[in-house]
Amino acid sequence: MKTIKTLFATLLVALLTGGLFSSLHAQQILFEDFSGMTDSTTTDISGSLDNYTQVPGWTGNKVYQSNGAAKIGTSSVKGYITTPALDLSGNGGNFTIRFKARRWTTDQQQMKVFVNETEHLVQGLITNVMTEFTVMATGGTSNTLVKFEGFQAANSRFFIDDIEIFQSTDPALILSPSSVNFGGIELNGNATATVTVRGANLTADNIQVAISGNGFTTTTTQLATSSLMTEAGVPVVVNFNPTAVADYTGTLTFTGGGLANPVTLDLSGSGINITAVSTLAELRAAAPAYTGGTNNGTAVYKYTGEAIVTHMQSFNNVKYIQDATAAIMIYDPTGKISGVEIGEKITNVMGTLTNYYGMIELVPTTNCTPISAFNSVTPTEVTLADLDNDHQNSIQSKLIKLPNVTVNESGNWATGKYYGATQAGVSKDSVIYTDNFSADYINTAIPSYIVNLTGICLYKGGASIPQMNRIVILNNSNNGITTSIDEYNHSFIKLAPNPATQFVRVQLQEEMNVEIYSMTGALLHSEKLSNGENTISVSSLTTGLYILRFTDNLGKQYNSKLQIQ
Repeated sequence: MKTIKTLFATLLVALLTGGLFSSLHAQQILFEDFSGMTDSTTTDISGSLDNYTQVPGWTGNKVYQSNGAAKIGTSSVKGYITTPALDLSGNGGNFTIRFKARRWTTDQQQMKVFVNETEHLVQGLITNVMTEFTVMATGGTSNTLVKFEGFQAANSRFFIDDIEIFQSTDPALILSPSSVNFGGIELNGNATATVTVRGANLTADNIQVAISGNGFTTTTTQLATSSLMTEAGVPVVVNFNPTAVADYTGTLTFTGGGLANPVTLDLSGSGINITAVSTLAELRAAAPAYTGGTNNGTAVYKYTGEAIVTHMQSFNNVKYIQDATAAIMIYDPTGKISGVEIGEKITNVMGTLTNYYGMIELVPTTNCTPISAFNSVTPTEVTLADLDNDHQNSIQSKLIKLPNVTVNESGNWATGKYYGATQAGVSKDSVIYTDNFSADYINTAIPSYIVNLTGICLYKGGASIPQMNRIVILNNSNNGITTSIDEYNHSFIKLAPNPATQFVRVQLQEEMNVEIYSMTGALLHSEKLSNGENTISVSSLTTGLYILRFTDNLGKQYNSKLQIQ
């Protein structure tokens, strides 16, 4: 069954109210400090949690002791831990979940909290320090389960401690995000950020809003409490306009509404000088020199041309963009760039450059500017000879197509593995790499017949594998592995997003009928689509791969794969 996502799911902030909930009006329902998990081992204790927890009845999967905290998940399995059944029917079913968490090394910065089947997305996990998060939840019943789960199957390990669940009638404000860091902003440029403000148990008088700190402004001076105490809350827009090369700090302060103490949100940002370039070829040329290791640049560059997003990975928020001159990887572990999809045309991409063992990367310092969706790039056709060990190869990071090859290995595809290929009688080892951590072909059979491979050119190696240009195969849903007959023309039928969750947008150049089939051939949905952009609801589909069959008015058919998350 698909989980239910709510707007209230993002009330996931470290509360900045000076112990606002520690009054006599708060009733603690559960507290677990995992003090019984005194060891640090690789033994999964999920089958015997009662031996380690203060309160019996916890369940889970891939749960490990971590010196007084719980470690959840492995590098390839999404773990979870679930509370005993709790009576949260009081206070109208409203309650608060507060806990501390951090991520494992460079794993996902996100995790999920489920209240029964309602999903709350928690963002902002860092590596070395436990951060306190708070989720304001509704829908409590006399038999409520609260589950803490990894964001995805691969590389979503996290640590969790000091879980507290309580109900309170105290006035409270919840800010999302809990702080705003604009990063480096061009001098005299203007950046904006939106803080969503929600409230609980507020009195009738308005909340007053004040801002302090040079360079920061807002036009909001007060908020109606009646609007704050809704699932949507109220957005407050903060502007940052640096005029000098310096670090800036400020504070957004909320008072009134019965709050015992002011609620504050920290603001920060920097004014920086930047170098503007209009092509990705110019941007790549400005990268630090190749050293055989990691060479991080400090200068900030701004790409002012227009590039298309050709591929994305959730791991470290990696994106690849390409224009008419070149392509580059965007390495974005802190998630500066958001709200873009494959096929999006973007500009104003700003950041520093890194030469990582020969792979040129841009590390963004702020978000980019989207221009339009449903754009496509024609893959550059290459041969095995083109995939060489030259770190200056012009196809690096480009969308490429390796046609008419057989894969040298057999069995099933696995994540993070190297594979050889043969083309026109010529064989080459480890030229394919499955670096896509959420690839839909993982654990499926490696084709034993001739195929076309479409993917990204990645310059990569390892301890026993030489550095060279390799192809990272795209998802099957994006035609990463096809036979000699193309499934459909990307310029004729365009899908986004893919993978999808609740809906998929389809852009057509003429009227068509569409049918959605399961991989076993069952017809699940059909409808008529018009010329232009259409929206198809896929919320009833379970996670997996589906076939979309389009039929035009002349009876010609086109197939496309759609991945549902």
